[in-house]
Amino acid sequence: MILRIFLLMILVGSGIGLADPVAEQALKRLGPGKNGEPLPVFADRKFVLTGEDVVVFVGQENLVRDQKAGELEALLVLGFQKERPRFRSMAWEADTVYQQWRDLHFGSWEEQLKAAGATVVIAQFGQMEALDGVERLAEFTTSYHRLLDQFATRTSKVVLLSPMPFEKPEAPFAPDLTKVNRDVAAYVEAVRTIAKQRGAIFVDLYSPLKERKERLTHNGVHLHETGLSSVARVIGESLVPWVEHSDRDGLKKAIVRKNQPWFECSTQHPKHTQQ
Repeated sequence: MILRIFLLMILVGSGIGLADPVAEQALKRLGPGKNGEPLPVFADRKFVLTGEDVVVFVGQENLVRDQKAGELEALLVLGFQKERPRFRSMAWEADTVYQQWRDLHFGSWEEQLKAAGATVVIAQFGQMEALDGVERLAEFTTSYHRLLDQFATRTSKVVLLSPMPFEKPEAPFAPDLTKVNRDVAAYVEAVRTIAKQRGAIFVDLYSPLKERKERLTHNGVHLHETGLSSVARVIGESLVPWVEHSDRDGLKKAIVRKNQPWFECSTQHPKHTQQ
């Protein structure tokens, strides 16, 4: 009896041979899943999408805001309108490379990406981590590699967006975040190096935005409506061969309508997916 209990503890601890029906059911909220070997990096680091691709956005508050605005996705849709790839957002407020808090049975990154059928990941980290200073830069690099290792179990087709420069908040009593931008620049270079090491595509947002006169935020951190549009253009010009500059309001509204039920379903507590 004691031996049986001991073996059971080993199996539970290792996850071997014990299916979790709650987790399996919960993951269905993300999609039917897609089996196959992990995908290799982009050839020649060229961002190319096909009709079979599912692009997943992973990152912090500004990517969450873009999900509700549709700016970046609209540009990518127009840039690859003939191919018609699909887009899903798994960005989450307060996520960092160190921790991504989720409910029990929410699913590992490997499980989530597989369930969503992800083939490409566009990730942005380093903005909030830079507030810790360069003292944690080595830990940041190690943690980002560890997170990307989890993505790589599904796909190594990854785009790494750099952190952006902080702005001075409009509120007179708020601390001047621009004083941290020297540290942000160091994190940008760390992300650039990580991308090079992993064969990922790197998009530098820091350099084109640091001298910009137009305000992109109110509080110095989170992009407002105009900021989301401006940053999306910078990203779009780096990734797609052609960026449509005409009115995109109708497309963005359709994207936001599409994203809302996905967000509600993908982020709900897993117990709510039970029948």
